[in-house]
Amino acid sequence: MISKCCFAAKLWLAVFFLPICLFGGGPSIDLQGIVLIPSSHDLIEEGFETFQGVHFQGVKLPGNLITLRRQLSDLMGRPINKATIAAGEKTIREFYKKSGHPLVHVKVPEQKISDGVLQYVVTEAKVGKIEFTGNQWTPTKQLQREIHQKEGTPVDTNILEKDLIWLNRNPFRNTIMVLNPGEEEGTTDIQLISDDAFPYRIYVGGDNTGFDATGKGRFFAGVNFGNLFHLDQRLSYQYTVSTKWGNFYAHTGEYIVPLPWRHLLDLYGGYSGIHATMPFSQMSSSGNAWQASMRYIIPLTPARAYTHELKVGVDYKQTNVNLVFDAIPILGNEAVVTQLVVGYFGAYEHPIADTSFEVQWFASPGDIFPHQSSKDYSSLRPGAKSRYTYLRAAVTPLFHLPKSLEALLRAEFQVASQNLLSSEQFGLGGLYTVRGYEERVINTDNAFLLSGEIRSPTMPLFARRGTPRSVEMVQALIFVDYGFGVNHDTLPGARSYLYLLSSGLGLRYRYKYHVTGRVDWGVPLHHHIQKNVTQNGSHFNFSLIFSY
Repeated sequence: MISKCCFAAKLWLAVFFLPICLFGGGPSIDLQGIVLIPSSHDLIEEGFETFQGVHFQGVKLPGNLITLRRQLSDLMGRPINKATIAAGEKTIREFYKKSGHPLVHVKVPEQKISDGVLQYVVTEAKVGKIEFTGNQWTPTKQLQREIHQKEGTPVDTNILEKDLIWLNRNPFRNTIMVLNPGEEEGTTDIQLISDDAFPYRIYVGGDNTGFDATGKGRFFAGVNFGNLFHLDQRLSYQYTVSTKWGNFYAHTGEYIVPLPWRHLLDLYGGYSGIHATMPFSQMSSSGNAWQASMRYIIPLTPARAYTHELKVGVDYKQTNVNLVFDAIPILGNEAVVTQLVVGYFGAYEHPIADTSFEVQWFASPGDIFPHQSSKDYSSLRPGAKSRYTYLRAAVTPLFHLPKSLEALLRAEFQVASQNLLSSEQFGLGGLYTVRGYEERVINTDNAFLLSGEIRSPTMPLFARRGTPRSVEMVQALIFVDYGFGVNHDTLPGARSYLYLLSSGLGLRYRYKYHVTGRVDWGVPLHHHIQKNVTQNGSHFNFSLIFSY
């Protein structure tokens, strides 16, 4: 009976003195220790002399224990008042949030603080239910297999973010996450909402990315399989032919395999045949080229709005003509290219600008296969050697301007150790580099490309106003393109450096995923290669694709 009375008296004193300390009405007590506990039932009522400093009693921390201990230790020696208690709560919450556990409740229960030890109850929300909605073409079991967050465990947004990034690598699907209060107290339900398309696509299209010798116009048709074996494997095939029938054709294919440990294997292959009319004569000749490439892709841990990955791979190419990558056909000996490729890709999303960039390094070991000697290379390009290295990089920020305007800036460069074959050179001119010129009017070993666009707000063309951008959109733009190139060793009388400059207007159109079109009208502002622009001093670049 006496012990119960003593305990009641101690509890009354603790309840009485705690508000006094918090509001500064009583004697100041300095903070000597902080203890994190999982619930009020675990409140420590005696033996405080062993809890000097920072301690964690039954609390599972999501991050580095040393980091939180160091942050809370900065509060030691301060008087225990409202400001100190609030600072501790804020430190704990921010630590959990930065560690990917934002759903945490921190409180200070009634307790004895006369020994200078302050106890915080830290409670994390647990996952209640995980629901999948909206997925018409992706089996729910397939989505469940890719979600590592489990029911009954603390909500970890780092794990969920990695899962979403992995799911959304498939271009036929976009999945978002919504957190809702759970039915049971202290739980949170996770809803994964998918917007997926039929994972098979057939398409046909045309553009004017060809050359005079084989025909400027090109038609192509292809098929995409977006979810083979319900494993998110993707297989693509395309057939391309020139408008001068029989002068050019190409087969290309790609197979992307997601691996169980969340790396990817990307396999690419292509074959092209050429029957070209030689310039300044009536002679014609035939050639071919083929390629097999492999990339091993390693997605790296995302950091908030920044995603990045490493790529390592090899290329094997074989050709006896450079027309696939050059406007002027040169037929020679058969040449083999083998090279190692190492790359890094990153993308950052921000309200001001979304930016992506890529750096790639290519290196050839030299003469290791038949037809890989420098003599074979020189037959296709004078001065080219089989041992080389070059670096290529690109950065593309898209700025979000007032009034729904957009500004796109694209910068690319390449630096090479020596003369390269045309397949490895940087091509300037055409639809994807310097518009207003025909395709690859300049091929150089070292190059710099700078392109700028101002884009109008998107709007529907045939649909009603207010139609979502994902359904139909048309967008106008103005552009300025500049390309500068330098070759290493040139033939006598040839210039080692060349440049292109143009400006013009463009138009983009999309209707769902069925129609995609673009047209760019450019005016060359530098005419050192007069034959590669039309007589009125301008050039149209276009591309149109129909898919189902």
